[in-house]
Amino acid sequence: MVPQIVSKNGNALKAREKVKDFYIKIIDKLLEKIDKKNVIKEIIIEKGFGSLKAKTKSNASETLSKEFSRETKAAAFIRDALPGSPRCKICAGYLPSRLNSIDHIKRKADGGLGTLDNAQLTHAYCNTTYKN
Repeated sequence: MVPQIVSKNGNALKAREKVKDFYIKIIDKLLEKIDKKNVIKEIIIEKGFGSLKAKTKSNASETLSKEFSRETKAAAFIRDALPGSPRCKICAGYLPSRLNSIDHIKRKADGGLGTLDNAQLTHAYCNTTYKN
């Protein structure tokens, strides 16, 4: 859902408030004792998040791939960029918003999958030279 919000707003920095509102809405629904399986459905119905589409089961196979899906790349960027200025996880330098790369923490050659848990923001240079 978060990548959809970011995509609609243009980039992660512009979408920060909307993403924050989305998570607050999830918490509010859970506090209202709405079943966790129905929380997203209820949020989608509301006007503020009406353009969101629920993930289908066919998307689940993407997490078993060694390649990062577009959604995983967006989620990794949001996870690392929302707390402040993102930094390269390899050299710790600041990352310009358009000049970053998503790196596998555990290399694909070593069995690393294209999952959010195995994703980290890096400079493209660091990603292509450091571990090889």
